[in-house]
Amino acid sequence: MQQEYGTKPQKTGDKYNIILFFILLVAIICVASLGYLKSKNIDISTINIKDLALEIFNFNKKNKIAEKMYEIKYDIKEKPVFCVYNEYLIKSTKDYFKAYDGYGNEAWGFYTKLSNPVLKTSGSWLILADIGGKYICAIHGKEKKWEIELPANIVNVSVNSDGYVCVIHEAKDSKSAVTVFDKTGVDIFTTYIGERFVLSAQISLNSKQMVINSIDTSGVKASTIFDFFDLMGNPVGTKVVFEKEIFPLCWYMSGNAVIAVNQNKVVCFDSTGSIKWEQKADGRKILCSNISEGKYVIFALSLDENDGAFAGNYSEIKIYSTDGKFNESFKIDGEVVSIQAYDGIIALNTGWEVYFYNIHGEEIGKYSSNVDITDVFFYSKSEAAVVNRSKVTVVKFD
Repeated sequence: MQQEYGTKPQKTGDKYNIILFFILLVAIICVASLGYLKSKNIDISTINIKDLALEIFNFNKKNKIAEKMYEIKYDIKEKPVFCVYNEYLIKSTKDYFKAYDGYGNEAWGFYTKLSNPVLKTSGSWLILADIGGKYICAIHGKEKKWEIELPANIVNVSVNSDGYVCVIHEAKDSKSAVTVFDKTGVDIFTTYIGERFVLSAQISLNSKQMVINSIDTSGVKASTIFDFFDLMGNPVGTKVVFEKEIFPLCWYMSGNAVIAVNQNKVVCFDSTGSIKWEQKADGRKILCSNISEGKYVIFALSLDENDGAFAGNYSEIKIYSTDGKFNESFKIDGEVVSIQAYDGIIALNTGWEVYFYNIHGEEIGKYSSNVDITDVFFYSKSEAAVVNRSKVTVVKFD
């Protein structure tokens, strides 16, 4: 009789393999679940198994898709720039300026001869300027309130809600200069920054102060200097200096506080030189930032490397009030490339999708695109224009 050697050991090995497989499977699921919970800011000690299943598998979860209202197509060869102003979609090219109404029809406009148009808005004011050229005009309602040709090339512009305009421009004997115009186009003053390059200049919300953000490249590493002036051109307060740091972005907030942001931190200070508060990225990267109504600063943080491979690709959004009080934090899928805000509503652009949230961290809509999204502009708290490579899509959300 032929003996069948190894029959029992083979079956026992199969059992062990199966058991080992399920142990590994459970371990992988546990690690993945922990990573997911961490990415969603869920406290493990308060987990309800039923709620966890509903969250992970999206059961009973409403999909708040933004409704597409209409599209405006454009020729990419024109290289237009866009904004939304007084419920009009504004399109500006080298050759013309056009405003479109809520149905996508051309409402008003004029011809231009510009090399590199830029649009800036605040309240009821719209500024059209030619970066690298000399032309600038201020629009209020549907009218050009004033226009001028500067003697030097324009580098950057800004406008506040009272119609005060800061123009950064080249200067013959200085690295940079800033000229301030009032709402009638009167040149109030010009200040020259001899040894530094000006990145931006802003007028305060109460129109009593100006801050100039410049970089000093005379040292081994560049430093950022903030200078304050009244609207007569007189220096006020104290210079705020950040050694060996560059802050490309700054905004005036309520109470004449200034928010400055770079990749590593958000800092709040005023003209007295006092640092009110700062929030560091702690080894992560601040991807982008913006402000809302002069009351909140919103910024997106990159993926935390300590989250591990199962955390996925996400961005963490943090919201702080002007006084440094933590307001909200939440996470969304994808890496945020730009943030826009309007009256307590936030648009988070990840390049292929736009998430709409309120200031309390509640999602109120989402728009997905099959082509790259370059910008987002708000019409209202429930409508926005989403700019793609060859079209602008107007969407509605709740």
